[in-house]
Amino acid sequence: MYVRSTGKFITEEEARVIVDAGQEHLIIRDAQNGGRPVLLPSNEHELTYINMLNKSLPPEIRIHAWSPVAPSFSARFSCKSRFYRYFFPQSGLDIQAMQEAAKRYEGAHDFRNFCRLDPAKQIKNFERIVQSAQITRVSGQVKFVGDGQSEEGVWWQLELRGTAFLWHQVRCMMAVLFAVGQRLETPDVVDHMMDIQMTNGKPEYEMASDLPLVLADCAFDEKDVKWIRVRSPGRDSTNMVVLDRIVSKTWGELNTQAVIASALLQTVRDTQAPMLCERGSMDINYSSWS
Repeated sequence: MYVRSTGKFITEEEARVIVDAGQEHLIIRDAQNGGRPVLLPSNEHELTYINMLNKSLPPEIRIHAWSPVAPSFSARFSCKSRFYRYFFPQSGLDIQAMQEAAKRYEGAHDFRNFCRLDPAKQIKNFERIVQSAQITRVSGQVKFVGDGQSEEGVWWQLELRGTAFLWHQVRCMMAVLFAVGQRLETPDVVDHMMDIQMTNGKPEYEMASDLPLVLADCAFDEKDVKWIRVRSPGRDSTNMVVLDRIVSKTWGELNTQAVIASALLQTVRDTQAPMLCERGSMDINYSSWS
């Protein structure tokens, strides 16, 4: 079992006193030493793991919390639910139809027609539980380059939460939603594809791009993970400041690229081949967005 830096072995009698005092969270059992009780240090006396790890990571990756876990813990299999976001511009899509189709994903369904099959894994159970699926407009607090009054400047997101997902399931689900949004399919196509008697073979379609897909959160049982966020002056307190600075820098660089690309697009439309482009619309291939 992982033992925190300054933890020390104590007797069973000392452990009982600490537990009776309501501080059982300070006691762990060392499985490699016969289950002996170990007294953990208070957070302020722990090693600054956050600061130590961040010094070794690239600047775009920051850690701001950590937790001791049991030897049996698995970040994958101990996860109780996963929350995804998929961002996309409005650009002529029928958002209302997409919202209707997204709600049909909720519940326990067979998603074999919404994933990429991997023969090597020999998966036999394709039922997964989608706890919530909704399409919402991206908050106005998120600033975008462009005209927010035009369809190109309005962005939406699929917010999807489930207990577990199949390989590329979210991208396949999003591809079907795009087909609905482009009026190539009606919302009930979701029901038809989840009915394996009606659709007993996966239809041919291309997955949505992975670029706008974000794994936004993973939920764990509170008894398995207890996040520790140390705020010691001069050690860990600057982590969020550094992260804010790095993300702001990245945002500025990408926005600059977006402005340049937008200006180029406008030049193409205005001077080179205006008859080939429908003004005010953006031609987006949702399956190969890169």
